[in-house]
Amino acid sequence: GLLERFGGHQQAAGLTIAPQRVAELREQVNRLAACRLQPEDLVPRYYIDAELPGHQVNLELAGQLSALEPFGTANPAPVFCSRSWELRSWRLVGSGKDHLKLNFKKGDRSIKPILFSGASLTPKLCRYRKLDLAFNLQAGTFQDQPVLNVELKDLCYSDSSVSGKVEVVDRRGEPERLDYIRELDRSSDQVAVFTSTRRREEMLKPRLPREVMFITSGKVYRELNLDKMYSQLVLYDLPLHPQLLSRYFKEHSSLSKIRIHLLYSSGSRKINDRLVAMSLPTRRALQEICRVLVETAAGDEQLVFPGPWKDRLTFSSGDKYWERCRDILIETGVLVGVPGGQLKLTSCPESWPEKLEMSSTFRSVQELVDECRKFQELLLQGSKQELARYFKACLYNYSECS
Repeated sequence: GLLERFGGHQQAAGLTIAPQRVAELREQVNRLAACRLQPEDLVPRYYIDAELPGHQVNLELAGQLSALEPFGTANPAPVFCSRSWELRSWRLVGSGKDHLKLNFKKGDRSIKPILFSGASLTPKLCRYRKLDLAFNLQAGTFQDQPVLNVELKDLCYSDSSVSGKVEVVDRRGEPERLDYIRELDRSSDQVAVFTSTRRREEMLKPRLPREVMFITSGKVYRELNLDKMYSQLVLYDLPLHPQLLSRYFKEHSSLSKIRIHLLYSSGSRKINDRLVAMSLPTRRALQEICRVLVETAAGDEQLVFPGPWKDRLTFSSGDKYWERCRDILIETGVLVGVPGGQLKLTSCPESWPEKLEMSSTFRSVQELVDECRKFQELLLQGSKQELARYFKACLYNYSECS
């Protein structure tokens, strides 16, 4: 055989081999490994003894564990897992600054574990992100006071999901959205931020340390000159319709990776409901318009649409809204065109709302409202895995077309 002799025990192994046969041994070991090992076999694993909720990571449990000592090879210290701790801060400690001291928060609980030889992880850390932790617990003392010592064995982000080139970071409902964006802004990656309105954009701009690219609805966004690649997209508000993000995905389909941060909350839905009401006429709004037109019309007088009569309405809207209303009223016979490009009111019977479905413009408005509703429900209720797959499909569609 290759080996002249060999031996060992659970913690060590040794062998003797002629120097000229080392290459042959390497070849045979590699061939055997290629047949039996999968890539996941080469990833270090920790076997977790128990998963702890945040309130059980405490000094009382650490004191109870001391009854199991001494720990060693035949009696290893238990390894615990606890999920979704928010990273608040960190610093390097030790004479060579090789070790990582971290500060985590979960609800009203906070812990300050140490990760020995963890300095190399600092570039990957991001405040306000949530992580799952694997650790040992030990009761200790500091200045004659009992303290909880938490020694990290491993940690990983728990708030994200990856699908293809897209990573979704799920921080929906994040209360400190501005601080979260400021942390992203420290990285070398360019950051794009979606806001629901220009007013929101103007509010955020002076409060961020450097310029970010803002995405909003409307003409300004369509005319943006995207001269940079923004690999980080922050959804500060809830997008109303998928079309609002289409240009971003089209312009960035060539990137190798995109990270999308979800910071919106269900409260954003109220803002969007107001935006929909200002741009897409509802059945009730159309009925109110008809009522006011009938009350203010004078015989064969030609109408200005919209005219001074709109001041009697309980709402106000922009040009596109009134254009849709005009088309619907013409298509349902309430208004007719007269020579000179003017409009004239014909009649508005009580049964008129039943004719709305005959209007192609009204049907398209209803379809658009339904698309907005379904898209928002997906973004609010979908899991991070579902949303990663959805955004991957958005990016993939434009990659195929480019």
